[in-house]
Amino acid sequence: ATASREIATLVDAIRTEAQDTVSTMTEERHQVLEEIQRVNEAGAALEKIRHTSLAMAERSRQIAGSTVEQLQRTQEVVRAMQQVSGIATTIRDRHEMIRNKTTDLAEVAQTLEESLSPMYNFGDSGRGISPQRSGSKAENATRRRRDVSNVGDDLVEAITGGEFVR
Repeated sequence: ATASREIATLVDAIRTEAQDTVSTMTEERHQVLEEIQRVNEAGAALEKIRHTSLAMAERSRQIAGSTVEQLQRTQEVVRAMQQVSGIATTIRDRHEMIRNKTTDLAEVAQTLEESLSPMYNFGDSGRGISPQRSGSKAENATRRRRDVSNVGDDLVEAITGGEFVR
């Protein structure tokens, strides 16, 4: 009888211990499942971060490529602007030279006209040789002005034709 009671007590203790163990294992299993869920969520978040990082790295490469391309275009524009500036400087210098030569030629023409004027007047009075043999004094003066104008036209044509380039 005592042995039976001891066995019954022992069986009750083992049953209680087994129930506690099953209860603890069930609780541990729920905790493990919750941790697995958290690990899966963390893994998904890390995968999303990895995907976003790769996309950002690719976008950065594209931006770097675009930046290099824009830099090259900017350098081309700068070179073109330098060429335009050089051409403008050359044009300005030639314009200045042409203006100076034109002024010099106009002064020479004026001096020539003044030095030839007595010959024209001499011829107009009938006392010398006139380049225009007929017509009044006013007509001869008008012809001389036209001749001087033609010289100006010829001068412009010579300048634009490049005859006075250094």
